[in-house]
Amino acid sequence: MPTCEGIVAVLGANGGTGREAVARLQHYGIKVRAIARSEAKLKEVAGPGVETAVADVRDPAGLENALRGVRAVINCVGTRVGFANTGKGLADFFGFGEDGADAVDNRGTVNVLEAMKRVGAEHIVIVTSMLINQPLNPFSLMMKPFGDILTMKDKAEKAVRTSGLRYTIVRPGGLTNQPPLQKGIRVAPADALSSGSIPRADVAEVCVQALWTDTAYGRTLEIVSDDTPPVSDWRAFFASVPPDAVAVQSAVASSVS
Repeated sequence: MPTCEGIVAVLGANGGTGREAVARLQHYGIKVRAIARSEAKLKEVAGPGVETAVADVRDPAGLENALRGVRAVINCVGTRVGFANTGKGLADFFGFGEDGADAVDNRGTVNVLEAMKRVGAEHIVIVTSMLINQPLNPFSLMMKPFGDILTMKDKAEKAVRTSGLRYTIVRPGGLTNQPPLQKGIRVAPADALSSGSIPRADVAEVCVQALWTDTAYGRTLEIVSDDTPPVSDWRAFFASVPPDAVAVQSAVASSVS
């Protein structure tokens, strides 16, 4: 069972995966700070045992205030495009506006990393997406006009890997709304999977377990549901994926110094 004496912040706590992350952290008795862009959005997750804070990943100063005292961050923030983003017009519809993929997924992630360093937070788990480096996949081609969103998520991942922070990158397949831990989870290295779906609650469970399982550190994981039993050995689950090359290089450099 994961344990933590500090606070875990969930960014994008009002979204589908963010709400599940808050719920899974509460399930394990971990202190949670739910963060969203407005008080109205936080009403969806506010409740006993949940701290709340208002912050926007596009606002570095606001992020720093919201993350003070936090030990770890689960970042579930992601751009909404198409009919999922009513926004301010055509630019937001296509993901190129002030609420678009570059501003939120890419530069917003950089802002999160810098704010974490300023407040002394130790570990980030970030939810991105499968297909980031599969440009010829039909879904990737379909999403290209919408803010080049997978490219922006790729840039965000690269910023995370080179941040110097402890990290885990979680790339889920298509997201569904089933309860957690009903099926098994297939885990694979980056760019190994091209199809599949997974409940948001299981994505949240992987994120929570990654915070406190050392074999999750420095890894990029792709996850979808399968028909095996639910995961019972999380150390083995994460260890089945090799660490990112940059994480290996960092570990070697630390041991030499």
